Amino acid sequence: MRKYKDDIKTILQVLVFGIIYLSISTIDNPIVSIMFLGLWIGYLIYNLYSKFQYRKGNANYILFPTVNDQYSKVTSVILGLIVCVLSVVAIVWTDNFRHYAALGILVGMLVFCNGIFDLPKGMLKIEGNEMTIAGLDGKIDIRQVKELNIYNDRIVITNIYNENQRLGNLEIDVVSAQRIDNYILNNKKENDLKTINNVC
Repeated sequence: MRKYKDDIKTILQVLVFGIIYLSISTIDNPIVSIMFLGLWIGYLIYNLYSKFQYRKGNANYILFPTVNDQYSKVTSVILGLIVCVLSVVAIVWTDNFRHYAALGILVGMLVFCNGIFDLPKGMLKIEGNEMTIAGLDGKIDIRQVKELNIYNDRIVITNIYNENQRLGNLEIDVVSAQRIDNYILNNKKENDLKTINNVC
C-alpha cells in the first residue's frame, strides 16, 4: 500500500483549503468565498455520508485495516479541532470575519466527524471479472488469479502463472479476514479464484 497516501491526502486537503481560502478572502468578492466554502462543505458532507452508507452495508466494496488507519483518524480529529478553535478565536477577537468564522466552525466539525467516523483505508472491489485493490496499480482479471492469501500484515495474490502481487502494511484481524473471504466468495461468480485465510 502506498505509504501515508491517505494521511497526506487529508493533511493536503485542509492545507489547500486554508491557502485557497486565505487567497480568495483577500478578494473583494464575498460571493466567490462563499461558493468555495459551500463546495468544500459539500465535499465533507458527501464524504461523511459515504462513510455512513458503508457502515449500513450500502457499498459494493469491502474495507480492511491498514497500519496507518489510527494515524489518519487522529490527524483528521486534530485538524478539525484546530480549525474549530481558530474559528472561535476569530469570532471572539474580530468583527469583520465572524460569518466566515462561523462557517469555519462548521468545516472544522465536519473534518472532526470525518475523523471520528473514519473507516479503514484498505479497499477491495470486484466488478464483473475485475478486481481492484487499493495500493495495487490497475485492475486484476480474477480469471487469471489462482489464489489470494490473506495474512495479518499482507495480502498475496498469485496468478495462474505463479506470479505474485503483494499488498503490505496491513493489520487484518480475524473478523476482517473473514469479511474479505466472504466478499470474494459472494462476488467471484463462476471464477475459480481460491481464497486462503491465514489469519488466526
